[in-house]
Amino acid sequence: MSNFTNFMEVEDCLQEFGVFANPFTNQTCHSDSYGTIVLFDKLDKALDHIVVTYPTILQELVTYWTTNTNMQPPLRLVGFTLARRLASKK
Repeated sequence: MSNFTNFMEVEDCLQEFGVFANPFTNQTCHSDSYGTIVLFDKLDKALDHIVVTYPTILQELVTYWTTNTNMQPPLRLVGFTLARRLASKK
């Protein structure tokens, strides 16, 4: 995992875009908070930014988020969403 620092920057970017929320209060929360939901409208905007800002690590991000055994479910969803987006661009 050579791009760990970049991965953390991308996960910070997801936080800045408010991608994760508490389902009861709709307040922004961290991806590993209990009961976190993914706000896909905000995820689309975040991924637009991520694809432009971090083009060289996109496939590595997908692999990390979708195959890591201990990955939080919300980030796994982000990984599969990014994978679908990349597949549709080919």
